[in-house]
Amino acid sequence: MIRMIFLAIATFSAGFGLGYVKFFLLGDISQDYSTVDKNWIIQLVASALLVGPFLTCIIAAATASAFKKRNILAYSSLITAIFILVGVYTNWYGSHWFYLLIIGICFGFFNPAKNAAIPIQAEHEHSSTELLNAILNAAYILGLLGGVPVGANMAVTNPALGGHILYMLFLVSAVTGYMWYQDNEAPHLRPFKEASCTLIHETKFMLRKYFKFIASSSLLWGVSAVVSLAVAAYGEVIGLGDSVECSFLVAYPVIGIILGGLTTPILVGIRTKVVPFSCFMMSLLIWGIPYTCDYFLKIGYSHDNVYWILSGLLAVIGFFFGITTNLVEGEYLRRIYANKLEGTGAALLSAGTALIPMVLGLLTALCLIENYLSPETQFTLIAAASIICGVICCSVFCVDGDSWLARRTANVLRFILRLRYNIEIDGLDKVKEAGATTGTIFIPNHPSETDPVILSTEIWRIAPVRPVITERFYKMPIIKQVMLIVNAIPMQNQHSGSGYEAMKHAIINLKKASDALNRGENVLFYPSGRVMLTGLEQLGNNSGLQRVLQKAPNAKIVLVRTRGLFGSMYSSIWTGDTPLFLNLMKLSIKALIKNWIFFLPRRHVKIHFEMAPADFPIHGSVQELNSYIEEWLNRDGEEPVTIIPYTRSGKDEILDALKKEAANLQGGKEFSTDNLENKSVGAGGTL
Repeated sequence: MIRMIFLAIATFSAGFGLGYVKFFLLGDISQDYSTVDKNWIIQLVASALLVGPFLTCIIAAATASAFKKRNILAYSSLITAIFILVGVYTNWYGSHWFYLLIIGICFGFFNPAKNAAIPIQAEHEHSSTELLNAILNAAYILGLLGGVPVGANMAVTNPALGGHILYMLFLVSAVTGYMWYQDNEAPHLRPFKEASCTLIHETKFMLRKYFKFIASSSLLWGVSAVVSLAVAAYGEVIGLGDSVECSFLVAYPVIGIILGGLTTPILVGIRTKVVPFSCFMMSLLIWGIPYTCDYFLKIGYSHDNVYWILSGLLAVIGFFFGITTNLVEGEYLRRIYANKLEGTGAALLSAGTALIPMVLGLLTALCLIENYLSPETQFTLIAAASIICGVICCSVFCVDGDSWLARRTANVLRFILRLRYNIEIDGLDKVKEAGATTGTIFIPNHPSETDPVILSTEIWRIAPVRPVITERFYKMPIIKQVMLIVNAIPMQNQHSGSGYEAMKHAIINLKKASDALNRGENVLFYPSGRVMLTGLEQLGNNSGLQRVLQKAPNAKIVLVRTRGLFGSMYSSIWTGDTPLFLNLMKLSIKALIKNWIFFLPRRHVKIHFEMAPADFPIHGSVQELNSYIEEWLNRDGEEPVTIIPYTRSGKDEILDALKKEAANLQGGKEFSTDNLENKSVGAGGTL
């Protein structure tokens, strides 16, 4: 615990120094400008400090991966103190902007080391990354916002003493940073040359896998940085106080940030609801800052009273900010530590939290300079950035298989499907009574491309389920987002690619299914791997199901038989193979519109769920397992082709189009179910 205290003190001192230097040097930089000009000057000062972390992200990543974090924390702070000391004794020789750039570069090494230390400390203390991240974020922001009024005050009252205080702050950070260390850090360190050589590969991997985490966290910090500076300048413009008094405004959100951050460990379980709500509230409150101030001033409140109302509003914004940042960053740091990439991951996060605030700050300053925005309307731009952040944060946490959005998506899809299908469910209540709501594999037949959607939405009535779907759906617009929301497991098409490549990818994805079952998740798995080509389900030599059951021997098994879909536009009878899903979706939408949404003729579908009998050959060979499942799925006999019209009266254009396409595929013969060939699964179906 004492080492964590040292890390918190180092973080607080560095944050205090950054907040301090912004407003300490702002006094000199803005002395030739008007009070209104401070709105954009303050954004430029903040952006200058953020150039360094972005420029150094590549070498900072290799440094954080190769060297002990205590050394990086100490040396980056010490070098900052030395440069500031030189500036104090030379009266900031050269340019204030040069010193801001150097301080930013040094902080570009400090911040990744600090972030990389969090999961290391969490593992040592058997604590959550959310809690430790909340503590360090609170320390950093408390320092950052606390340094603002002190720096502004010292710039006015005693600049000489203020310069000495500034470099002393970074000396304190250097000493306390060096006093932090953990023995469990060693296994994660690599030689600098090795870390440098693999940096590009690791960066690509991190951006591909964790881009949304980095983007959402960066936007959050960007919104925080820009709004805090905008509030300080805006308060002075409308007369809530002088520059020193208004600089204190940015200190009040820290109260909310600390409370919000410390609350996050108990909110992890409901983060899919909390994160979108928090981002929405942040956006609404930020947008309302100028309107709130204007309203209370107009009804006669004194400037002092409005000052305190604004302070309270900022504290509430800070509360929602603290919750969101800690939930996002805590999960991100946990994942990169598990991959032993905390150095690269922390550096990318640091670069993102420098780049986005810098861009937002420069954009806000430019809009103010060119009069595209007023001091009031700048908050609309910041609120819009917060909304975008909320959307990204929502997508980050909507792939955990039991999210609020996934449940809502299942409900919406179930409603849409009921517009066409009259679905009769049998046995699902018995499955629930048998306790098959966790660690269960559902094994159905596959009469059409719509039955995975129908089954998933119905199973979601009792428990979340992850369908195993062909990876081509991940390449379809909109459909891909739905697949991500329900956390579907992609499976390479068994007839695509070379035999070796298909087998390699299949084994990887089958392992994902078995791992999910072993974690207690539910999986919807189609043993045939393709839609039925005849009225009977034929598994052939497909071995995918056996591989999954071998790796998850304790999984509960539910067999599912669907009748009534063979003959729909999404079945194989029209093309003789897997239908084109997107084309058929367009026809479905057309059918709904032509029938005024609610009056489409309905197809009767019966779905029977049953717990696997005691004689189910879970340890049998591929042939024994497939024969048993085929017999159960086909127990009601060969399913006849059932064609339901797509209009209640008049010419059925959609059905005619389907028949015409089928006739073309059958050599120009007029479509008839008698023309269907008795196709079976070919040898390529083996996994």
